[in-house]
Amino acid sequence: MSNTATLLFQVASLQGAAFVCTVAMLLLGLVLLPRRERGALKAPVLLLVAHILVALLSFSVGHGPPSRGAMIAMVVLLFAALARVSFLLVVDWLFGRVLRKRLPKIFRDIFQAVVFLAMAMLALHELGFKLSSLLTTSAVLTAVLGLSLQETLGNVFAGLAVQAEHPFEVGDWVQFGESQALIGQVVEINWRATKLRTHARNEIIVPNGTIARSTIQNFGRPEPVTRDTVDFLAPYEMTPNQVEHALQGCLGQLPGVAETPAPQVWTEGFSNIGISYQLVYFITDYSARKSIESRVRNRIWYALERAGISIPYAPIRDPALARAVTPFCAPRLAWNRESIAALLERVEFFDSLPEAIRWRLGELACAERYGRDEPIVVQGNVGSDLLVVATGEVSVITVDAAGDQRSLARLGPSSLFGELSLITGTRSATVIASVESIVVRVSHDVFRQALDEVPSLSKSILTLLTERCERLARNGEVSDATEGASVRQAFFGRLLRLFSAT
Repeated sequence: MSNTATLLFQVASLQGAAFVCTVAMLLLGLVLLPRRERGALKAPVLLLVAHILVALLSFSVGHGPPSRGAMIAMVVLLFAALARVSFLLVVDWLFGRVLRKRLPKIFRDIFQAVVFLAMAMLALHELGFKLSSLLTTSAVLTAVLGLSLQETLGNVFAGLAVQAEHPFEVGDWVQFGESQALIGQVVEINWRATKLRTHARNEIIVPNGTIARSTIQNFGRPEPVTRDTVDFLAPYEMTPNQVEHALQGCLGQLPGVAETPAPQVWTEGFSNIGISYQLVYFITDYSARKSIESRVRNRIWYALERAGISIPYAPIRDPALARAVTPFCAPRLAWNRESIAALLERVEFFDSLPEAIRWRLGELACAERYGRDEPIVVQGNVGSDLLVVATGEVSVITVDAAGDQRSLARLGPSSLFGELSLITGTRSATVIASVESIVVRVSHDVFRQALDEVPSLSKSILTLLTERCERLARNGEVSDATEGASVRQAFFGRLLRLFSAT
């Protein structure tokens, strides 16, 4: 048998074995791979079909054995199909089951290249190429390429080192080095670089070599809770304790802000215009950091405004410019006792009170401004004040024992809420400002002081309170523990004791 015939026989035998192995592995892949990953089998199937077409054309066109070029094409297509399906089964399926997760892209690319290279070397050997001379030539070529691609190879090995240490993965928010510009969400890790998407939705490509030389901050590890701060100023006239008290609970029920650890107010320093503070809080979603920070600043402004604390500003030192520019002052609420008394007159609960009593309440009550989505009262908290919506709109919400939220009502101007807490001392629902709203607060002590001046009104007010409580119970706005005739009687008795009715 001639050398050519021997080579053809060896190649045909190898192709037959490789063909059977490829078909068997494709069928195995259809069974083992998840449905969402079976689309990756299209590539080896197309390569196998191309191999069959080349074989059919080479045998149908010529009357003898296929040409050397056709043999090379058939072997390359067949071994490429075998390499691809082998990679899918071994790396994606077997390693995925063992490691319980998908390998990083950089390792998958390297393994795929190694598998293709091994199959190519095997195919060349079977086609009669001398691998020793090829390796000698490739050694010289490798040295030349190694010198010219030194930085690229450094990025590859740096990427391997980063993946081995696994300091971050796709989806994490990270910062490389000290630059704020290198903060973003990891969207891809490849053999040369890592891609980040910033808060501005821009894409940053950071070479793996740069990452290996930088400090890495992962904002999602070891816990998904990250600390953030907002700086602000307060005047020297207000003590630090007063500022801290004004901001206590101002971040309650703010989406994205963790309840624990609880927010804190830190005194940072003293400047020529005021005391600098930091509101320290923790967020649970770093991708929403900027929007959360904006809402935190809003809450700080409204909380300080309700407490009568103005935010100082630096004076303009240029006399000419100072005369031309009107200093900005935070708007104050223009609600005096006349306007509050007029508001109470429009509320059913207060319309039976004498004008003198409403004026007294208007003098002692206070108006407070709340920003959109800011809670005014919170279910379960201690409180016994009466509140009236002056402007804007509020939503009344309850949460049951199972954690299901229920919207009860939306209240507009001249609407009263909080009357049930006069009895229980505990808020039975959460009330949130749907839009920026002004609320008039009548404290329990102020209300009782006004009633003490006209004892004859106590019984009528108590009766009205009881009727409103019964109405709330019928509408489902109080818990089951406050329903029933016997409990209503207990309410009335407690009301008598609270207001010393005669």
